Amino acid sequence: MRVPQSNCTSTKFSDPLTDTSNHAIIAGSRCRLVTPEQRLDRLERIAKLFVKAGLRARRNMRELDEKMNIMIDAHIQNEERFAKFDERFAKFDERFVKSDERFAKFEELLTKSDERFIKFEAQTDQTVKALIELVRQRRNGGE
Repeated sequence: MRVPQSNCTSTKFSDPLTDTSNHAIIAGSRCRLVTPEQRLDRLERIAKLFVKAGLRARRNMRELDEKMNIMIDAHIQNEERFAKFDERFAKFDERFVKSDERFAKFEELLTKSDERFIKFEAQTDQTVKALIELVRQRRNGGE
């Protein structure tokens, strides 16, 4: 890779990995020479920035992983709760079916009881009428 090298009056190309001569940096209208030590210091600062950025990215990724794990755990717990609720609802459905069967049997028994009560009432009415008739006959016959 070749980069232009400037000494403020002329620009020449050199290999930045093997060249140890002074380089010029043009900033706006100023021109200043940069020594190899300054270049090395600058590269060290840039490397530190890269390292800090990498550490920050790694920390952020860990935090995101932790948050994702929390979300996954919460989702698993909710799924387990829903499974328990499904079991409970299935049990309630069974209980409701049994209750409906019991109510149907109870209703059938009440219907039978009502029929028996009607029969007993009719028999009682006949017996009372017969008793009243007997009492009248005795009153009329005994008088």
